[in-house]
Amino acid sequence: MEHQGGARPERARTPAEFVALLRQVKEASGLTYRQLELRAAERGDLLPRSTVAGALSRSALPKAELVEALVRACEGEERVGAWLAARDRVASGEAAPPPAPDPAAGPAPVAAAPTPAWKRPRALTLAAGVIAVVALAAVGASALNASDEPSDPAPSRSAKAVSVPSGVVRVQPLRAAGLCLTDGRDRKGRYGSHIAVFRPCGEAVPPTTELEPLGGDVYRVRWRHPEHGPGCLVAPAKGAAKGFLEPWDDCAAAARLSVEQRGEAYVLRLEDGRCVGVNGAAVEGTEAVLGRCGGADAQRFLIRRGARP
Repeated sequence: MEHQGGARPERARTPAEFVALLRQVKEASGLTYRQLELRAAERGDLLPRSTVAGALSRSALPKAELVEALVRACEGEERVGAWLAARDRVASGEAAPPPAPDPAAGPAPVAAAPTPAWKRPRALTLAAGVIAVVALAAVGASALNASDEPSDPAPSRSAKAVSVPSGVVRVQPLRAAGLCLTDGRDRKGRYGSHIAVFRPCGEAVPPTTELEPLGGDVYRVRWRHPEHGPGCLVAPAKGAAKGFLEPWDDCAAAARLSVEQRGEAYVLRLEDGRCVGVNGAAVEGTEAVLGRCGGADAQRFLIRRGARP
């Protein structure tokens, strides 16, 4: 029976695409690497967290044993065969088969040329917005209401300029300093593109994160990834990604963030008055969201100098 929803391994054409689909499986499971390791052990599989994290951060085809254990832990035994068959096909260089037609769906649309994960148009396509906006409505609502506390006013024009580390940095939630800003998927597994999330800092590179100065205390966030290339974080004004930060290759559209110091921490404020915050509990995979500035710790970040991998 065809798997309903989730990643489709039969569509992978290259090792990099196969690994990207495996990352979707891990994200959709909602499990940490530690939880995956324990669940695999319960099923008699060996799935060291460091091995999984390393395999999912590269574009090389993982070993069949790792694929089998990971899929079994995340999706169940019934999905293992499809993933191993797709892995064998990719390893042999065979082309991916076209998707089976759905008689109820009418004529199949002409497939658009695939684009890298960070190759985004300047505006979200209507199709992407219609498909995902309903599924993400609940998450988007919490993203736009990250704090119900009184508004945190913008600093006066005479406020002293802040000192922000240059080059590669780590952006860490104040209340969970072991997490760092990086790329990932929404935890519901319903939005088809990368967004900004927080992961354990040891698993957050690549990409590297840089705060690129635009004048005064205004910056944009630039990511550099060996697979997806350079990109900048954008705050889409509409569509399914509204309320999140999304990496695009069009840095001209990047969100302009005012970096304001609050004691040892910083606030990242957009020009429209919203602030970057943590979506709910500060746990692995939590999304970076945009909401009304409220002065809560959820909107406070440590910015520390990082290192290139």
